[in-house]
Amino acid sequence: MSRTLFSRTTALAGLAAAGLTFGLAAGTASAQSISVGQSINGELTGSDPRLSDGSHFDCYNLQTRTGERLQIDQTSGLFDSFLMVRRGGCSIPGDLIAHDDDGGPGLDSRLVLQGDGSVWAIIANSVAANATGAYQLQVTAAGSGQTQGAATPRTAYTSIAAGQSVNGELTGSDPRLSDGSHFDCYNLQTRAGEALQIDQTSGLFDSYLIVRQGGCDNPGAVIAEDDDGGGALNSRIVQQGDGALWAVIVNSLSANETGPYQLRVSAAGSGQAQSIPAQTAAAAQLPRVETEWGTQPEVCHAAYTAIVQLRAAGTAPEEYGNLRGMDYAARASRTGAGLTSDNRQLAETYTMNFRMMALVGALGFAPNGTPNGHRPLAEYLTVLGNCDRANGFAPVTAY
Repeated sequence: MSRTLFSRTTALAGLAAAGLTFGLAAGTASAQSISVGQSINGELTGSDPRLSDGSHFDCYNLQTRTGERLQIDQTSGLFDSFLMVRRGGCSIPGDLIAHDDDGGPGLDSRLVLQGDGSVWAIIANSVAANATGAYQLQVTAAGSGQTQGAATPRTAYTSIAAGQSVNGELTGSDPRLSDGSHFDCYNLQTRAGEALQIDQTSGLFDSYLIVRQGGCDNPGAVIAEDDDGGGALNSRIVQQGDGALWAVIVNSLSANETGPYQLRVSAAGSGQAQSIPAQTAAAAQLPRVETEWGTQPEVCHAAYTAIVQLRAAGTAPEEYGNLRGMDYAARASRTGAGLTSDNRQLAETYTMNFRMMALVGALGFAPNGTPNGHRPLAEYLTVLGNCDRANGFAPVTAY
């Protein structure tokens, strides 16, 4: 699955930013707790809460200790596991720390992380929508094992500095991330306040660039990541240095891609660092995106309801396409007729997700400050257009 989709990797952050707990969002009971050395047998059921892609999840609170290395495993013989870890605990899920699909054996998930002394939300999930069945969640001390993202470590890492370019190559012998994509890692020593532009270009594969705290030997939280911000299939990140060592991870969007690339770091001068929110992009600057959202009645009702609520709050993205001339209240009413009680609950959750997609997409930054290239807004408008066509309405025009 794509790592750039809003629906899975930022849906929970969106709910949290909107002031929702898991319980309020989807009617769940209080989350359980899990501790190091403990194993829990759980089950995803049809009554469990869902993410916006329709997949069910359970959430467990884990109190970590600073510096303690943890291995978190989710296994199931009935569905393809997907595991996420977020800061803040289940009641107030915050920044995404890590996620994994098949890092364990077969279709099982595994994360190896270093505790920071805070409470984490451990989210047991499935790759596919509507998957249910028994699973086991286990947390163990990882001893001196390595952290996530360095599955095949190298003895030494190349350093790169501002004003320098490196010509490299992704090969079949390079280490892989959990999605099967190869990567190279470069240490970048930053200076506090210096705005840096990091570019990754390649003519042979779709670039994907990641910057993490802590350097290549001990990669920490993600600072920023980008797919096509450099134009075409190239990546670009503009970020303000914090005086720390960063891990600059040259990667590809898809698994198994190889080929030469160039990595360049330059001073961005007085240009705006990515951590500072920009003005909303002009309509013509929104990217073209695909979406996994369907056109089921509850999805379309939620999409229309979201724009009605955004208008009431004065935050609707009316400048895009012919949005301003559309009567979305009537469309919300029509698509909401006949929804079951369960589907109405889903629609309420989806509505909050669509509102967050529009708001963070217009800003250009996720709730944790990560640039999103305005893709969430573009995806939301794509859902609106798809729903319009599916229901026989005049669609929102191209933006």
